[in-house]
Amino acid sequence: MRKTIFSLLSFLIFFISSFAYQEKGIIIPAYFYDSQIWERLFDGKNENVEFIVIVNPASGPGDAQDPHYVDIVNRLSAEGMTGIGYVHTSWGSRDINIVKEEIDRWISFYPEIQGFFLDEASIDRADLDYYTELYEYIKSKGNYMIVLNPGTKPDLSYYFISDYIVTYESPYTEFTGCQADVPEQSACIVYDVPESQLQEIIQNEDVKLLYITDDSGINPYDTLPSYYEKEVSLLAGDYNDTEGYLFSYTPAKGIIIPAYFYDENLWERLLSQDIYGVETIVIVNPASGPGNRPDPHYQNIIQKLNEKGMIPVGYIYTEYGRKSIGKVKREIRKWLKFYPEIQGFFIDQAATSRRKVSYYRNLYRYIKRKGNYIVILSPGAPTHKRYYRFADYIITSVSPYYENACETQYPEKEGCIIYGASYEDMLNILYNKSASLVYITDDWDYNPFDSLPSYLEEEIEFIRE
Repeated sequence: MRKTIFSLLSFLIFFISSFAYQEKGIIIPAYFYDSQIWERLFDGKNENVEFIVIVNPASGPGDAQDPHYVDIVNRLSAEGMTGIGYVHTSWGSRDINIVKEEIDRWISFYPEIQGFFLDEASIDRADLDYYTELYEYIKSKGNYMIVLNPGTKPDLSYYFISDYIVTYESPYTEFTGCQADVPEQSACIVYDVPESQLQEIIQNEDVKLLYITDDSGINPYDTLPSYYEKEVSLLAGDYNDTEGYLFSYTPAKGIIIPAYFYDENLWERLLSQDIYGVETIVIVNPASGPGNRPDPHYQNIIQKLNEKGMIPVGYIYTEYGRKSIGKVKREIRKWLKFYPEIQGFFIDQAATSRRKVSYYRNLYRYIKRKGNYIVILSPGAPTHKRYYRFADYIITSVSPYYENACETQYPEKEGCIIYGASYEDMLNILYNKSASLVYITDDWDYNPFDSLPSYLEEEIEFIRE
């Protein structure tokens, strides 16, 4: 019976971790004394990022209280950061009574300490009793946080006797991913990381806690990363290289054309356009998706779009995150099988709520593993900022023309599609809005994308200018 219950709990953990999007926090091994470094750590505080700070006076609490660390631990608590004390366990071979004595000294010397970092933790199920005893001992003292650090993926059982587990701690040269089976309880520490890789790791690794540093050597935690402030901002989701927010390139307007038509004459008109200097993305849509078999007409169209220097992307709808993700993935595979020259995917009816982020993160990573395909999400409305990590572009407006149509929050990654717009309306949008991708048409009716704008040539020319 006990084994059955454990298996059920294991399943529930995996089920929850598959669907819950994780806000990222930072776990800082603060193995330094210098007051200036501590001041920089405190100055980097961000209300949108959970801070867990590992305090380590003497490879543990030491034999006597240090007034410097009393001040540090007290300030961490006052700042709303979680200070946890370092204790090593020698992979389960250290005398457990000595470990308990150190835990008691931490609580006696530094009563504001809020948890413990159990370093050199075992990953073997055979040592589970040792860490279970420590877990129960610590929790009997109070509601202290417990972080285990095996530095690699442990037996799943350890998640039941810890708050977090560090599943990776090594240099960037050995980094292959955070190896987190249970993302919401996992942490990842990577050192000797060049700044050029910082944003990619933060965006791609699905763990609750991260620490990335360019420090190296025998103690790669004897100072803070040179890019510490940038790291915290990225974790908060509000950094870019130009303004301190999320994105790293300058807006350059292009056009995104929902080509929901079959007519050869319309395709010929589209293919005849002068698109020099204008990124031209064309949404191809044989049957509200790829259909059940390849269509030679669309195979020919996609080939011609590529020859023209346009970017064909395949249409897929997701019912605002309600459509089975397995079904969506099958449609992606169909697109790649039927139309191997497709260059990306237009994910329509995308959700906007934060609770659906994991669904689209899953799709984004699935697509990117298939190749360097462009991913465009189309909620048709403003969306939660977390979605921007899992799309190349987001269409934040699909609507009939109105005065403030095509307003943008992050123009570098946003697009808008406006229909029922007159020629003057089109000019107004292009002159006054800053979205990277636009499509404006005077088409209307039930399907406003079953033709091309009467002013398509002028629209492309104005975008180019």
